[in-house]
Amino acid sequence: AAPASEPAAEAAAEPAAPEAPAETPAEAPAAEAPAVNEIKDMVSQASTADLKAFSDNLTCEARAKLVEAIEQSISPRGEKNEVATVEMNKFDLERYTEPDRIIAALKHSKKPVRLVKGSRIIKLWKDGGVLARRQELPEDFFVSAEEVMKLWDESGADYQGRTGRKGNLMGVLPIVVISFCWLSAAHCDPEGLHLATVATALEREMIKYAEVHTQFDTLCDMSLPTGDFNGFTEVAVFWDWASLSQKDPTLWRPCCVKDAELHTEEERALVTQYHQSRSEKETEGFRYALHQTMDLWYAHQGTTVYLLTQLPKGTRRKLGYDDSGWTTYERRSAEQIKKVYLYEAEWKLVRDLGSDDFDTDGAGSRNWPLDPDGFDELIESKQFTNGADKGTVKTLYCKMSKAQLSGIEMLDFEGISAPSVRDMEQLGRCLNLCENLKTCDLSSVGLADDACRALFSALKVNGVLTELYLGGNAIGDEGAKALAAAFRVNGVLTELRLGANKIGDEGAKALASALRVNGVLTNLNLSYNKIDAVGAAAIAEALHCNEVLKALFIDGNDLREGATAIRHAVSGREGFKLEDADRSE
Repeated sequence: AAPASEPAAEAAAEPAAPEAPAETPAEAPAAEAPAVNEIKDMVSQASTADLKAFSDNLTCEARAKLVEAIEQSISPRGEKNEVATVEMNKFDLERYTEPDRIIAALKHSKKPVRLVKGSRIIKLWKDGGVLARRQELPEDFFVSAEEVMKLWDESGADYQGRTGRKGNLMGVLPIVVISFCWLSAAHCDPEGLHLATVATALEREMIKYAEVHTQFDTLCDMSLPTGDFNGFTEVAVFWDWASLSQKDPTLWRPCCVKDAELHTEEERALVTQYHQSRSEKETEGFRYALHQTMDLWYAHQGTTVYLLTQLPKGTRRKLGYDDSGWTTYERRSAEQIKKVYLYEAEWKLVRDLGSDDFDTDGAGSRNWPLDPDGFDELIESKQFTNGADKGTVKTLYCKMSKAQLSGIEMLDFEGISAPSVRDMEQLGRCLNLCENLKTCDLSSVGLADDACRALFSALKVNGVLTELYLGGNAIGDEGAKALAAAFRVNGVLTELRLGANKIGDEGAKALASALRVNGVLTNLNLSYNKIDAVGAAAIAEALHCNEVLKALFIDGNDLREGATAIRHAVSGREGFKLEDADRSE
């Protein structure tokens, strides 16, 4: 039988689970949530600002009911209240940003998921053991929801002036999630080969996770931290074999993956015995975990994900990590909007344990975001032991992707590997799904001209992005021309950072031409490019026509007499900020 590859790989021998019902919020509110009809009258009359302020103080369950009430409320003009979409996007995004969504899944009455202690995994490996299924692990192997929350609370520093939510300011959780291929249909890791890889990484990384990091505001007050991380004394690990209820591997037989109509009477009895080794209640919790929580563990911005992309030596499995459907889903979910690097805590949120450069980076192979249509296309070429799971992962990914992208306000890709043209086409499609995105940071990602053209074509139709950071790349004149064509017609972008690129006079002239007609850009950074007097003169001429720009950074270029032209163009403009120190001076 082909080794199973999905988180619930052993389910391959049973009929596919029925479609899960529409998800309802599982959070336990601090107080009873108001009924929908109790707030409908208020919703239909309240202002957008009032509703936003009101919703910010609600629990997740209460906010869900508020959103429902908003959708049902009709304005005097027969239209839905304009805050409905904003609140729905916020609620959907918070599933992947707020710690309480993770805690709610752990506290669910079905007990679908349990997390295991990283320290116990390390000890099990050192003792020469093999990871048992969840039902056979001792109770002290697990971390409770309350313990996870306590670890989170204690990871944030207490200092004078800090109020509000507990926990570290980065939102990073003490949770490590394992993405891997099952090595057999009966047991995910029968010889402890994956265990050795994971335990080795945990032993090494948990030292880093426990370190304390504090940053201070050097410009204002050295006594007030601007970022803090007190470290985690333990980590909770999501590993499907130990976290979800599983069937007894000792009862598995090859006939368990055989077509039911081909079973002999004896085989039918063996298959029944195998399926019944997981109780009805356990199966119910398992299916809930599969359909309602799998997106949480990999896609949540606070979890750290380990990718076991290389099959361990000695395994009989042939199908690799990149060919498996479930691991493709897990990886792409983890890579959607997580930050590449946590500067305060100093670790990567997605670690490739099979990467050759783990010692120095371990995230060099991280993929760029993929929109739902792109994922559907990709997953068609992947393999599933249970064919019905293809539809499951498509549904899960679409829900996750749209929820994250529609509500996210900032995307930070600084430090990711250099993108291809295809990567930027996909990113462009993702940006067009962002309804609330304000800032996109693509600093120092190796962005070159060809990829620029693919990305900037999307900006022509993007109506929400206001700040775009492109500094420290390899953008030259052709890339600048593509960008100029985009922001000639873009009506929302107010800040554009292009410092430390390779833009010369031709690119500067294209940008200057766009400045003549653009009526929204207020801040432009062209520092440390290859612009000389000709390009500077074109920008100076554009500034005579453009009265919207309030700040221009163009120092570090060989401007010569062009610097004088620019100074003359903005002379007399009250509050205009100009940085034009000429490299030739």
